[in-house]
Amino acid sequence: MKFNTLIFLSLAFGSAALAQGKFVSEKYKPLIGATWQKDEDLPLLDGFMYRGGSMLSAIDDEELFGTNWFAKGSTALVFFERMGEDNTHEIIDVLEITGLKKNQEIKGGDCSNGEAEMISLVALVTTSQAERWKALKAWNFNRDKLRIESYDPARVTCLGMGEEY
Repeated sequence: MKFNTLIFLSLAFGSAALAQGKFVSEKYKPLIGATWQKDEDLPLLDGFMYRGGSMLSAIDDEELFGTNWFAKGSTALVFFERMGEDNTHEIIDVLEITGLKKNQEIKGGDCSNGEAEMISLVALVTTSQAERWKALKAWNFNRDKLRIESYDPARVTCLGMGEEY
């Protein structure tokens, strides 16, 4: 019986770990599982600039999740993170977006699928004067499965800057 339990647990945890890293190149996979407080804690971010972040959970949730994203040239890295009380961030999964254009941006925390707000969505958008920006690509940061999942961008929009932009 103990052997069967051990096999089950190995398969369960092993498959969860394999599910992470689906959207990142081998170069940046070592970031998965890293814990950091400052950019300097992550040598792989050398040359990257902090571009933004958002909460993926209510501030009073028992477990806090969020995102942070960084860009270097036409590459962006988006971290799906568990946040600690001491301002530490544990990187659960990483999304790498390449070929980013100057008029494109990563948005998260303020995206909707149609009328339904979904703070777990992160999207690649083209900036404009519009109040809401249409997603070119979208991903769901699944808190239950602790991984990033591809998401149909057809109805996804994110809060833009409007005419002020």
